Amino acid sequence: MSYQVVPTYTTGDTFTAANANQYWRDNFAAGVPDIFTTAGDIAYATAANAATRLGLGTLNYILKAGASAPAWAIDPAQDLVAAAGDILYGSAADTLARRAIGNEGQMLTVTSGLPTWSDFNILKTLGADNSFTGITIVLTATSITAFGKVCYINASGEAALADADAIATSGACVICVETAGIDAAATGKFLVIGSARDNAWAWTVGGLIYLSTAVGTMTQTAPSGVDDVIQVLGVALNADTILWNPQLVMVEHV
Repeated sequence: MSYQVVPTYTTGDTFTAANANQYWRDNFAAGVPDIFTTAGDIAYATAANAATRLGLGTLNYILKAGASAPAWAIDPAQDLVAAAGDILYGSAADTLARRAIGNEGQMLTVTSGLPTWSDFNILKTLGADNSFTGITIVLTATSITAFGKVCYINASGEAALADADAIATSGACVICVETAGIDAAATGKFLVIGSARDNAWAWTVGGLIYLSTAVGTMTQTAPSGVDDVIQVLGVALNADTILWNPQLVMVEHV
């Protein structure tokens, strides 16, 4: 049902029941379209029993509450965007901020709780015990695996503790970097290449670090027993920090 324009009546004109239904009942049912002038108009109350028209806003504008009436306004998110590639983030509760696109090859990292573009760096000096930088992978551990334990990938694609006693258990390629360790059959984060710090380590700085014959551990003394495997895992950056870069070309004693 659509609004019917009410004609002007003069004295002596006949007003029938059909007229009443058409101009009163049907028009009340249709609302107040007489205030509308253009497609997209919105009606809102200006006072009790009073309405007016708000024209359709600009494309992509949003309807916001003003002091006493609704109004169209630019989306604050769009207002913040200044260039292609801009990223919006929360700088505080209910507060948006803009981060311009970084340089090619940079990574989005976190600094003081906020997103920041950074060059991909592997740090030489790490600020805390059981910390790391670099590329990681999430794997399932076959047994309880503490931070700093080294693993090879078994036939099931899981991280198993490595040792240099035999070629079958060598080929260490990842090191556990979960601060609390990983339970058996649980998944966790392993470092593929990068740097890691453990205050319990006491490396000779600059020396090579090898896979040890003690399960899951490293040493700076190359294994020398029969069937032992010599695999370089990295180099000591500091007494408590390894540059993890495992070599998969290995030597086996015979």
